[in-house]
Amino acid sequence: MRLGVIFCFLSLTIYLTNSEKYYKEPKQFSLLKDYESFLDEHRDYKENDLRYKNVTFLKLSQANFLRMKKEIEAHHSAYRLNLTTFDRKLQRWSDLSKVEKMRILCGTKLPRRARAATTNAAYLRILKALPKVPNGTQVNNCHFPNPIPDQQTCGCCWAWSCVQVVEHQLMMLKKQRVQLSVQQLLDCDTSNDACDGGWPTNGFRHMEIFGMTNAAEYSYQQMHQPVCKRAFYRKLLSPNYIAQQMEIEFKGDEESMKKLIMRIGVAVVAMHADEEFLSITKGFYINDSCPKNDPNHAMVICGFGTDENGEYWLIRNSWGSSWGEYGYVKIKMGNTCGVASFAMWPIIIGERSLNPLTGEVEDKFFEKNDEEYLRQ
Repeated sequence: MRLGVIFCFLSLTIYLTNSEKYYKEPKQFSLLKDYESFLDEHRDYKENDLRYKNVTFLKLSQANFLRMKKEIEAHHSAYRLNLTTFDRKLQRWSDLSKVEKMRILCGTKLPRRARAATTNAAYLRILKALPKVPNGTQVNNCHFPNPIPDQQTCGCCWAWSCVQVVEHQLMMLKKQRVQLSVQQLLDCDTSNDACDGGWPTNGFRHMEIFGMTNAAEYSYQQMHQPVCKRAFYRKLLSPNYIAQQMEIEFKGDEESMKKLIMRIGVAVVAMHADEEFLSITKGFYINDSCPKNDPNHAMVICGFGTDENGEYWLIRNSWGSSWGEYGYVKIKMGNTCGVASFAMWPIIIGERSLNPLTGEVEDKFFEKNDEEYLRQ
C-alpha cells in the first residue's frame, strides 16, 4: 500500500476521533492538512518506518509536528525582523520527540577519563607559542572529496566525522579521492557503540590498527550489524597508515584552535546540540544558554572568519544538505555550546605527510609553500 494512502487513512482516523473539535475549530483542520503535507514531503524517509502505521504513534507525531511548527514560525518571524541572526525550518525529523531526535541525530559520548596524550599537550604548547592570528583572517578548508553525508536514523556522528577528516587529508596530502566505509566503524569498532554513540579518537584508533575498507563495497546501513565484515573487502587505507590520533582539550582557547586549523586544515569537534540547533537553515548561530561542557554531537571544523555578526567557526555537519546552508553552519566564536572545547584528528603517514609540529608537507606536495596555500 502506498505511503500516502496509509497517511490519509490514519489522518482520517484521527480526524474522525476528534471530529467535533475540528468541526468547531477550522484552524485545527488546516493544521492537520499541513501535517499531511509534511508527511508526504518526507515519505522517502518515513515509508519504511512501521510506526507510522500505528494510530497512537501518529497522534504523537502530529502533536510534535504542531509544536515545532509553532515554535519555528515564531523564530522565523523574529529572524525577518532582525531580532535573531539565524533562521530555522521544519526538517524531516520535526515530528519526532526531542529524545528520539537526539538519539538518531547526535551520538557523541565524552570518555570518563582524559584521552589527550603527552605529545598532544606538547603540541598545544607549540600552538600557544605561535604568533597571534591577524584579525580578519579568513580560512576556508571546506573542500571535501565527497558530498555532505546524511547519517539518517543512526546516532553515529562520531563515525561520519572521523571518516570525513581522513578523506580530506588523503585528498589534500596525497591527491587521493576515496570514500571510506562508515559501516566498518559501526560494525567493527568495539570501543564505540555504533548508532548509540562514540568518541571520535576511538574511531581513529580503529583505523590505525585495522585500516579502512571501501564504502562502495561495505556500504552504510544506518544500523549496527552483528558481523564485522572488514576482512571481506579490499582496504583503501592500510593498517598503520595512521601514525597517531591527536586530541587536544582546548577548553575554549580559540586562538590556539585557529592556529590548528590554519596548520592541519580540518578536525573533528564535539559540542552540545540542542533542539533549536536541529532545525537551523541559514545564518549565524548564536546560543548563549547551552552548556559548554556537555558534548553530544561531533562535526567537522573546516574554517573560520568574520562577517557582520562577528567571528565564527565554519562547521560541516552530517545531517544531509537540507540542514543548515547546504550542510554547513557558521557558529559564533566564544566557545558556543562547547564547540571550541575539543579537537581531534589523525596523523597520516606515507609518501606525503603533514608534520603536525611544523604544519609542513614533507615532500613539498603543494606547489606553493604551505603558508601561501592556507591563506587562499
